[in-house]
Amino acid sequence: MTHGSEMGKLEKLRQKLRARPVEMGFADIRLLLEADGWTLDRVTGSHHHFIKADEDVITLSPHSGKVRRDAITRVARAIGSQRD
Repeated sequence: MTHGSEMGKLEKLRQKLRARPVEMGFADIRLLLEADGWTLDRVTGSHHHFIKADEDVITLSPHSGKVRRDAITRVARAIGSQRD
C-alpha cells in the first residue's frame, strides 16, 4: 500500500507532467511509470524500455538525468495525465 507522503509526491509529479515542462528528471518519470504499472524491461545504451501488458513499449533516452518534452508528452498519454 502506498503511504500518504508517497501519494502526495505522485500527485505533485502528475500535476507537473500535465503542465508539459521542457524537461523532467528521469527518476520522476520512472516513478510515475512504475506507479502506473509499467516495468523497466531493458536498457540498451542510453535507451530505457518500459513495458506494460497490452501497451506499446515506451522508450526513453535521458540526457544528463533529464527527459525532454516529446518523451514527457508520450508518457503523459500513456498514463492518462492529459492536460485539462
